[in-house]
Amino acid sequence: MGTFKVGRKPEPDDMLPPGSWYMEMHDSAITNNIAPLADGTVDITENNGIYTIIVDCVDDKGNTIKATISGEGIVVI
Repeated sequence: MGTFKVGRKPEPDDMLPPGSWYMEMHDSAITNNIAPLADGTVDITENNGIYTIIVDCVDDKGNTIKATISGEGIVVI
């Protein structure tokens, strides 16, 4: 639990994408809407077995990515 700083801009010589990524999904499939998170935070809290994840980030092009999800036994990969 805590607040986690995420992202960094990719460097030209990176062999693999660094950091955290936004990926849009429909029917359990990743769409073409993906972007590296360049800056921001992810906050994870737990209260009586209910976990809440709050994402407040921007991607490498400056687009805002915000989300909140709450529930029991959330699994994040």
